[in-house]
Amino acid sequence: MRRKQWTPAIGVDAGTKMACGLAVAILATSAMPLAADDEQVLVTATRLQTPLREVASAVTVIDAEAIQRRGLDNVADVLRTVPGVEIARTGGAGQTASLFIRGASSERVKILIDGVEYNDPISPGRFADISHLQVDDIERIEIVRGPQSVLYGTDAIGGVINIITKQGKGPTHVSVRAEIGSYESFRESISAGGQLGDVDYYLNVARLDSDGFSSADSDHGNREDDGYENTSITLSLSAQPTEDATVRLVVRHIDAVSEIDDFGGVGGDDPNHDVDSEQTLVRLEGSLLSMDDRWEQKLSFSYFDIERTDIDHPDDTDPTFIDSGFKGERKEIEWQHNVKLPQDQILTFGVEFDEEEGSSFYETDGFSDTFPDRSAQTVGTYAQLLVSHNDRLFATIGARYDDHEDFGSALTYRIAPAYWLNDRGTKLKAAFGTGFKAPSLFQLFSTSGNPALNEEDSSGWEIGIEQALLEDRASVELIYFDNDIDDLISFDSATFAFVNLGQVETRGVECAFEFQATDDVRLDGHYTYMDAEDKETGEELVRRPTHRAGVDATWVANEKLLMLAGVLYVDDRKDSDFSSFPATRVTLDRYALWHLRAVYSANERVELVARVENILDEDYEEVSGFGSAGRSAYVGAKLQL
Repeated sequence: MRRKQWTPAIGVDAGTKMACGLAVAILATSAMPLAADDEQVLVTATRLQTPLREVASAVTVIDAEAIQRRGLDNVADVLRTVPGVEIARTGGAGQTASLFIRGASSERVKILIDGVEYNDPISPGRFADISHLQVDDIERIEIVRGPQSVLYGTDAIGGVINIITKQGKGPTHVSVRAEIGSYESFRESISAGGQLGDVDYYLNVARLDSDGFSSADSDHGNREDDGYENTSITLSLSAQPTEDATVRLVVRHIDAVSEIDDFGGVGGDDPNHDVDSEQTLVRLEGSLLSMDDRWEQKLSFSYFDIERTDIDHPDDTDPTFIDSGFKGERKEIEWQHNVKLPQDQILTFGVEFDEEEGSSFYETDGFSDTFPDRSAQTVGTYAQLLVSHNDRLFATIGARYDDHEDFGSALTYRIAPAYWLNDRGTKLKAAFGTGFKAPSLFQLFSTSGNPALNEEDSSGWEIGIEQALLEDRASVELIYFDNDIDDLISFDSATFAFVNLGQVETRGVECAFEFQATDDVRLDGHYTYMDAEDKETGEELVRRPTHRAGVDATWVANEKLLMLAGVLYVDDRKDSDFSSFPATRVTLDRYALWHLRAVYSANERVELVARVENILDEDYEEVSGFGSAGRSAYVGAKLQL
């Protein structure tokens, strides 16, 4: 049966390539091959498939090939290669990974997996911990920077990260992957996909075991290793019951156990402290084309369930006893419409109903606290017009209204134009938008909660240029951004309650560059300059480096061997040291991490890989008092059956 795919009826100049980087003294990582840029489409920036050359937003797309080429195994490390994105992890595999986009923290970035919101509804600030996300089942990751609340509602102040998993198609194919390496790490995965009758299917099962290293920094005498176990399963089914209708079901389950330490520093080791996290995501979506394919409707149901237990048994090192549990749940129903108007304009509008629910308990020596089951509902409506003129001018104009049953309502808007100056690949682009973050369940209803809280408000703008160079063998990009967040929800130690108190501003420059130096040699890179300031105190925000840069060089030695070498540089930055009370501000040293990877294709079915991380054995901290990996090496193989 012929499968229809609804796409915008907007012309694409096949001779014009999307410029996705910047020529500066420092190079940066870009995710896609130059030759494919003029064909690339993405969905996150506009909620419909749009050619990348027509998008004004600051976006990065990382596909499965780029992830495999770099040898990355988890989403946190993949995102380190993106301009404007910073990762801070409290140790090795499975330890909490904080995310910042343009200085906005994880609580202010919306994470989606196949359209399912991944932010934890029961964490204090609706934090999204990406440390448990493996990459074996990922088709691509789309990162859109800047306020995106018009299309995605709450939490999309800093941007949106959309993780899109693989789908099966064609004849049945099976692949097996295995890797062994430092810290007694073992990684295995098996995937199968194809078509059975009228149903496309894809199944992936991945397992990671690692003895790890001390999460508490070994420089303070900590030596006890903190291990990690992760089992991830993804199932995708899709069918086309009629020529104009499609249905897709995606189920993803993660079961992870992390051994953790107390606050970093002297005496941080804790051999009996474990956190178990179980997560289940489900999305069922149906789409229907009508009116000669000019009207597409999408009706979807999303479900996210997360359960975490935190247990610390007393031992000789730490006599503390902790028994706590957290359960969060989110359900969402959405009805989206895409309508093609005359002159290739596209109107997108829709309505969302979201309910988040959560409960928790905490018990330690002489103290206990219970957060009873509470819920909150939000109804959001949005509309966006995508316009084009003469295949040179493209713009999106949108607005959204959200009604939250507790804090009230929020109105957001956004405009993002892009203009191609000439046929030499010069693109000017800009965007201005507003965003909001609704108070979390914990901030509203816990013992320190405040039902009178208002939402956080943000506004942000950016202006940029993209340029193709050297007969399309290179491309450069430069973006200046400025974001303000008002009415920050903060914990007031004087009243022991959450209040709207604070204002922050982040501004800076994002650069990216890619250069096909020869047929066999390619350079990719990124550089970010950022000034992130607390407007109330004048202090620099913690864990936001002023300068951050990276470069990768890829050499295709022959048809069998590929080599990749690169470096990531992170400038010094402020942090809070919690090894004493009250916490003190410290400065974390700058660092540079070098890496090397080799891929050898023995034949069409067998691929051998080897990589070395932190080649120079740099001693560094991403979070004050917590450890980081030293020089480490891994070898593995992938077999296509």
